[in-house]
Amino acid sequence: MKLIQLYRSKYALLRSETDRILIWSNLFSMALVACRIIYTGTPLFVSMIWNLFLACIPYYLLKFTLPDTDHTRITKRFVIVFIPWLLFVPNTFYMITDLFHLYRRENIPIWFDLVLLMSFAWNGVMLGFLSIRQ
Repeated sequence: MKLIQLYRSKYALLRSETDRILIWSNLFSMALVACRIIYTGTPLFVSMIWNLFLACIPYYLLKFTLPDTDHTRITKRFVIVFIPWLLFVPNTFYMITDLFHLYRRENIPIWFDLVLLMSFAWNGVMLGFLSIRQ
């Protein structure tokens, strides 16, 4: 029985196609930051990974704490989860404002930074919309 629970908890993030796409998209964004650090030698956009983590909190908070069966009743669990969700959900859409950090730098092409910032903004917006949809 514990083995089944461990299996379910280990692969809970991979249950739906949406979750798999989100995970791959987030990994792509983090890989872009890693490539940029390796290429330039400066950890300029590492804070974007932290912003992405903060953007994931509202989506996964609702996903793991609220049951999928009955969305019509307001329960105590919903009220307890709603407050942290409300605190973290603005960060998902806030990631769009990181596009203001786009300007030409000497060590790297501007198109690479544009792709990097747009991928993080895309992930933030998607996490925000999916979180609100839940």
